[in-house]
Amino acid sequence: MMWLVIGGAVGVFAVASYFTLDQPAARYVRESGTGKSAFWQWVTELGVSDKYLVGLAVFALLARQRKRLVPWMQRAWFGFFSIALSGLMVNGLKIVFGRARPNGLFLDDSRWGFHPFTTGYDFASFPSGHSTTAGALMVMLCVVWPRLSFLWVPLGILVGVSRVMVGAHYPSDVAVGLAFGAAVTLWVKRQYDTRDAWHRPAPRWLYRGVD
Repeated sequence: MMWLVIGGAVGVFAVASYFTLDQPAARYVRESGTGKSAFWQWVTELGVSDKYLVGLAVFALLARQRKRLVPWMQRAWFGFFSIALSGLMVNGLKIVFGRARPNGLFLDDSRWGFHPFTTGYDFASFPSGHSTTAGALMVMLCVVWPRLSFLWVPLGILVGVSRVMVGAHYPSDVAVGLAFGAAVTLWVKRQYDTRDAWHRPAPRWLYRGVD
């Protein structure tokens, strides 16, 4: 029930932002020049999924060679599947919605809003992919290290905010991206919980000759 309330709140915010906040935010970013800020450029790079996918996969493959690291292997795959699945799904949604990016406001007024099934970078604003990765990673870290949730949640939101500040997305794109990444990760966690996969060992043959 709580997640339905949160999802509904995100939806309401996204719709309200579309009509009231998105365009003013894009104009503020353009006029203030925040997109050139080294800080925001650095923060926004934290939302690139490739390095997380590679790092988690490599760690999981190495960890499976030690019995005592099996729980960490499963945690790594949990993060990998959460980020990969949410990323693949959000890329499909981008094509379906075809929302023009903020730079369209300053090139051609007709590029504001949604243009379903229009492909290309300039029409891949909704939802934000970086924010989706940030949402997935944020929840994954909260599951693995819950005591540090006070750090992970603000960091995830900050990555989302950076997408607005560099002029790549509207606030509504970011809100939905964060929520989508978080929701997919919670779904993956439920699959792990249902199957009691957190401590499930790798096949025995992987341990041959291993201490």
